Amino acid sequence: MKRMVLSLILVSMMVGLSGCATKVDLSRFRDVPLPSHVSQNNLNTRVISPKLSPSMTIDAGAWNSYAAAMQSYFLADNERAHIFQLDDYRGDRLHLALHNLASTKTFTPSRYISPPPKSKRRGHYTQSYWSYYLTNSVTATLSLAQGGSPKYFEASTSLSYTTYGDYASEVPREKYLESLQNTLDRLLRDMANTMMPNGMIVAKKVAIDNEKEAIFMINMGSLEGIGAEQRMLLYKANTFNNTLEGRIVDTLQSATGRVSNQVMPHNAWIVLDNQGQNNVVEVGDSVRPVY
Repeated sequence: MKRMVLSLILVSMMVGLSGCATKVDLSRFRDVPLPSHVSQNNLNTRVISPKLSPSMTIDAGAWNSYAAAMQSYFLADNERAHIFQLDDYRGDRLHLALHNLASTKTFTPSRYISPPPKSKRRGHYTQSYWSYYLTNSVTATLSLAQGGSPKYFEASTSLSYTTYGDYASEVPREKYLESLQNTLDRLLRDMANTMMPNGMIVAKKVAIDNEKEAIFMINMGSLEGIGAEQRMLLYKANTFNNTLEGRIVDTLQSATGRVSNQVMPHNAWIVLDNQGQNNVVEVGDSVRPVY
């Protein structure tokens, strides 16, 4: 009986968690006319992803045997994530440097576990095991094709795993590669957050039965690295007059949101985290993905 109750609780939790996904049924919404100050031509603007040369250089130091794998992993991850367009002539030049690739291990011996008082069960011995902890650090220098100061990025990750028994083993190459892959993925995301240009809100819909419920289309989609549940930051232009510098246009963060399940190659529908801000966000506002 207890097992049945526990199973029902777990199923209920899984159903509840699955319901948290940002799902949008477009048939429930109707179009909202464009604001008079927004030009349809401006809304047709497509986000251009930054360009990167695939011919990167890598300094792996004492771990030079991992250099080729680092390049392969970075390019493969970029292909999956759709961050940079590869262009050997007009792309930015990337230099990766591996500064640390280390591991430590700790042994935990077997120990005897006594049975509870007045229990008919016998005591038992735990299994001995070794714990392995891997660390690495990678920096990236991006030399811009159009000139200007290079951009610098750094990422590091750790990886741990366990083997059972009294005898230690050498850390396999595959584990070092896995830890490096995690770091390069983080590095690519950091670069995307800096290098990818802002998008724009290009359309708005409100629910047919509730005008306070709204969704917004952005001019970025799967081919710009946008995926369901991705976090979005929304900005509104703020124009003011400065006596020294004249007319200045600044941007202020107005809301945050999430990408829904409606993702297309160059567009996606997003939902604001706070539906009370639906009347604040307008077509033409800027949007910045968080990778």
